[in-house]
Amino acid sequence: IHGDDKGLVCPPKVAPIQVVIIPHQEARQELKEILDKAHEIAKVLKAAGVRVKVDDRDNYNPGWKYNHWEIKGVCVRLEIGSLDLQKSKVVAVRRDTKAKFDLDWAGIDA
Repeated sequence: IHGDDKGLVCPPKVAPIQVVIIPHQEARQELKEILDKAHEIAKVLKAAGVRVKVDDRDNYNPGWKYNHWEIKGVCVRLEIGSLDLQKSKVVAVRRDTKAKFDLDWAGIDA
């Protein structure tokens, strides 16, 4: 009932993790800055009552992480990289429709 060809599909109200933040590490010197912003966004979302996790493991590439969290049924994936830092945005991807869109950091908890 709650699945498709790619794994589990959980309604947001019952999903153990509603949002996962996946940082892209293009260059090692930018990694700390990207991770700091990812944890800052997670803190804001947690304060708003969202169950969120930052996948800051460095032994897996972003594609592997996307698949891992998609199989687990996480509703929304937020991607953040160096270009997103410059634009003050994150890329959000819905699990159910695969729709991608940019979100500004300001008001991300709305």
